[in-house]
This record gives sequence, C-alpha cells and structure tokens, in this order.
Amino acid sequence: RGIEQGIEQGIERGIEQGIEQGIERGIEQGIEQGIEKTRSANALRMLTRGMPDAQICDLLQISARELAAIKKNLNNKQR
Repeated sequence: RGIEQGIEQGIERGIEQGIEQGIERGIEQGIEQGIEKTRSANALRMLTRGMPDAQICDLLQISARELAAIKKNLNNKQR
C-alpha cells in the first residue's frame, strides 16, 4: 500500500506542478500579447499623424521589420 500511496502522491504533485506551470505560461503569453497590441495601436496612431518611421521605431523600441508588419496589417484591414 505504501508504494501505491507514494505513486498517487507523486502523480498529484506532478499534476499540481503542471497546472501551475500552465497558468504561469498563460499569464506570460497574455502579457506579451497585451504589450504587442499596445505597441501596434500606438504605431498606428503615430502613422496616422504622419510621424517618420525611424522615429516610431525609436520611440516604441521596435524594428523596421516589425513596423512594416504593422503597416501591412493596417493595409489589409483597410481593404
């Protein structure tokens, strides 16, 4: 019975740890997505106000490639 109980406890601990890790990863991904959406929204506002690309990249700390993707996404939405 001792071995079975040990196995059950081990399984329960493993499940608890898995759930905790899953929650942590989910929170991290949610935060990252929120930051990305905010950057995109801010870049769009700056673009509509005619700010130069280099200045937008500098202020938002994004690459020219990331800004190009935001612009492409904007163009696709406007169609």
